Amino acid sequence: MHGEPSLSAPSTALVRRDVREELLEAASALMTERDTLDLSLIDIGERAGANTAMVKYYFGNKEGLFVALLERDAQHTLEQLLRLLSMTIDPAEKMRRHLNGMLRTYFHRPYINRLLLQVLHHQSQERRQEIVDRFTRPLTEAYRQLIDEGVAAGLFRPLDPMFLYFQAVGICEQLFSARILLPTVFKVEQFDRSQQERFIAQTIDIFMAGIARTPPSAAEARSKALATDR
Repeated sequence: MHGEPSLSAPSTALVRRDVREELLEAASALMTERDTLDLSLIDIGERAGANTAMVKYYFGNKEGLFVALLERDAQHTLEQLLRLLSMTIDPAEKMRRHLNGMLRTYFHRPYINRLLLQVLHHQSQERRQEIVDRFTRPLTEAYRQLIDEGVAAGLFRPLDPMFLYFQAVGICEQLFSARILLPTVFKVEQFDRSQQERFIAQTIDIFMAGIARTPPSAAEARSKALATDR
């Protein structure tokens, strides 16, 4: 009947969504396995069981697929952080949980920061700003909020949120952008589960020690006491 949806429409929509997601997941899997963003449409199509015309249909071209993959992966990470900020726990625990989540994201999606940078390099200035405003700026603003909360609670020393963004991403991402060093230098093909957990714990401990409000040393305390006595 005119105006009523076709009975076949839901299944058609479902098939389309599945193919689109399969193409994204194929690109994600290949980036992870090969440790590179240098993929061909043929590679992605073969992994997804689809032809290259489907990539063009859903994304326009490979760059469009990369933008969609970034949006999918980054959105999930950002949503986790925003939920974390709204929780009623102390700022240090928020930062610990954020770093834990970010490190686990990198173990699952080790390409994500490289993908962000490549996408930005291939966009117009206007589109680049849109992507930054959507995914990167909220992260820096979240760091600003965490720093303010931590300083107010006496847990963090004053920090520049711009610097903290690069430091947090850097300490979490370095292992994954330099994975080639694992087998060549350390004779390790990849981390097993135990090594992953130890790496996450050690990275968080080092980072948190660096941003913590450090009590004055004994020497500093004595100097202040002497100055007061004078």
